[in-house]
This record gives sequence, structure tokens and C-alpha cells, in this order.
Amino acid sequence: MVQEAPVFLVGTRPDTLAYRRAARGAAILDAEWHCNPEHCSASEVETEARLAAAKESYHQAEAAILPLPEIPQKIAGAPAAIFTAASEGRVHQLFLAEAARMQASAAHVADLFPDEDVFNAAAVETLRTGGTVYVLPGDALPTGGAITAVLRY
Repeated sequence: MVQEAPVFLVGTRPDTLAYRRAARGAAILDAEWHCNPEHCSASEVETEARLAAAKESYHQAEAAILPLPEIPQKIAGAPAAIFTAASEGRVHQLFLAEAARMQASAAHVADLFPDEDVFNAAAVETLRTGGTVYVLPGDALPTGGAITAVLRY
């Protein structure tokens, strides 16, 4: 493990199974690449690792978004309100549609430059204040819209 980052296993199936058994509690990605590591280039491993990490991230986001209908009183969907809440440290979880963008001028957010992306700024503020950011593929979320936040209070 490198600074507690998830591990992507590359090797034969028996080798990856043995590693999983021996490395209990380690952060290991579910996906693994079954091939002889001696015959893989670094760029091939990087490509496979990126795909595995993205897939795992999407699965985590999908699991985290499922309970949202049960807590409507803590949900925000307006981009300007979400950015303000994120800046104040009130966003616990932020869900973004991967392909969606919105300029600050379109969202009427005065604290940003007019051409700055509100969704990106909200993500930065959420992370800065200890929240979690989830990105789902596409330009809309299952909740409707391109951005949704679960507020702390």
C-alpha cells in the first residue's frame, strides 16, 4: 500500500487469491487483472488500474445515493445553495454527474468568477471542509439534476 491508497492486484488468479487471504484488512480494489506481471507494461497496468478504480468509485457512489429519498429534509439540489453550504462546511456528501458543468454566472453565484464551474467549486469546498464527493457517470443523477448534496445540519 502507498499511503493507504487502494491496491490493484495484477497476477495469476492463484496469486491474487493468496494475496487477498494474506492481506486481511488491506484496501484492495475488487477488480484485478489476471496476467503475468512480467509481460505487462507500466502503461497497461496504469490503464487497467484507472478503470478498476473508476468502477469501484462508481459502485460506492451508487450505494451512497440509494438512501437519499429517505432523508429529504437534508437534501439540497440548487447549485448556488450547495456551493454556499459547502463553503460553510455544511455538506456531508456531494453527488455530481460526471459530464455536467455550470458556470457561476448561470447559477448566480457571486463569490466565483463568472466562467468558473460551480460544480467543481462545490466539490473543492466539500473536500476542504471534510465532506465526501461522489461522481456518477453521465450528465444527470438518479435524483434528477446534475448536483445533489446531503447537508450535515
